[in-house]
Amino acid sequence: MTATEPGQHQPEQINLTVTVGLTPELDKLLRRIFGLPGRAVAASMFVKGDPSAMDVTFTVDTTDGTATLQFVDDKGDTDATAPDGLTAAYSSDNPAAATVTNDTTNPLQGDITVVGEGVANISVALTDANGNSPPLEADGVTPWPTIDPVQVTVDPGAAVGAQLSVTG
Repeated sequence: MTATEPGQHQPEQINLTVTVGLTPELDKLLRRIFGLPGRAVAASMFVKGDPSAMDVTFTVDTTDGTATLQFVDDKGDTDATAPDGLTAAYSSDNPAAATVTNDTTNPLQGDITVVGEGVANISVALTDANGNSPPLEADGVTPWPTIDPVQVTVDPGAAVGAQLSVTG
C-alpha cells in the first residue's frame, strides 16, 4: 500500500450483500432461464425404490427397507429440491408388522424395519421451517397436498427345511 498524495483519496473496498425477495412468478422464470430445478410444491413417498408402487411386499427375512421422498415442482417435474428447513416424521400404523424411523444421515428418508407378518401403512408428515404442517407453497398460503401412505405387506419367509410328522 502506498501513501496517497494530499487531495487524493484511497479507494475503499465495500462488501455489499443485497437480498431480494422474488415473487413466485419471477423465481419460476429465472429457474427456467438458468435450467435450475423448480421449487418444490409437493412431495410423494415411495418404498423400495419404486415411485409407482403404492403397495410393497417384504418377507420376514427382509433386513431393511427405505421410504424415500420425491419432490415435485409446479410443472410436475420430479427434480425439485426440498425446501430448506423441511422436516419429516415417519410413522407405521402397525408396529407389529413394520416400524419406521428417520434415517440418521438423511433426515428426509425413513428406515423401515420388518418386525413380523402383517400389513402396515407407512406415512410421513412434513413440516416446513415456519412450523407449517403440511408445508406451504412459495406463496405462503397454499398448503402442499397430503402424501399418500404406502402399504407394506410382510409375508412369511422362504422355507428353509422340511419336517416329517408321523401320527399313529
